[in-house]
Amino acid sequence: MKDSLASPWMLAVDLDGNLDREDEECRALLRGLRAQGLRRVAIATAHPKDGVRVRGLGVFYEVDYLVLENGSVLLERVGANWRDVEAWSQRHAEARTCVAGLCAEVLRHSEVVERLTVNHTNPPMEVKNIRIPGCDGLVRFEECGASFQLASKEPAVFARAVAFVREMIAQSGLKPYEVLDATSVTYGLGSKGDGVEFVARLNGTRLLTVAMGDSINDVQMLSICDVPCCPANALPEVKQLVGKRGGILAAEQRIQGVKEVIRQLQRRML
Repeated sequence: MKDSLASPWMLAVDLDGNLDREDEECRALLRGLRAQGLRRVAIATAHPKDGVRVRGLGVFYEVDYLVLENGSVLLERVGANWRDVEAWSQRHAEARTCVAGLCAEVLRHSEVVERLTVNHTNPPMEVKNIRIPGCDGLVRFEECGASFQLASKEPAVFARAVAFVREMIAQSGLKPYEVLDATSVTYGLGSKGDGVEFVARLNGTRLLTVAMGDSINDVQMLSICDVPCCPANALPEVKQLVGKRGGILAAEQRIQGVKEVIRQLQRRML
């Protein structure tokens, strides 16, 4: 890891378990980093494209980009609104067709047991509880902006869900990007690391990247960024990765850990 942040750089932070709420002190610290030369800030999360909470926190923290659906969607802020990063959408147009085809195949071979309308997106999104072949338990199924996600807190059910989709991939020949987390899996266009790297290279010059995460779906991002960071509540394997790479391991949890990391970054820029 670099000893200082003299080069132009950007910061990407995971949402849940990191930037988990509005915090005036944290916003002020981020503003201070910008005054010291921070070029771009991004939130990188599994939240869907139309997620109300992530969009609201993005505006509150004045971030420049949202890397959503574990790297499938990139949005840029325009005032208090968000729009697709056109270059990203164009690059992955063919992959979007692939994901949509696989999504249709998964549903075609599953039984939709229940349909629910949730209000954590705007407009509201329909969530399905499905039963996949060879499994008695139900799997939560979300079709998002450019990806779909399956989730279950029952290990055996979740393992079967992943195996089932992989069987569909093998049979159909479609090849989406798979991002695993502890109890959910996303099939989409890329990973958080892919999205953050794309943002870092916008406008021709690559920015040095500082990334902060706490879970399995952050591992790829933390593996390829220049300076990996994590809060104290990060999973053991995440802490091990950050420590091995010489990154910043905060002693505090969640938002307090984010503020601790920002203060360390401020000192590195002196």
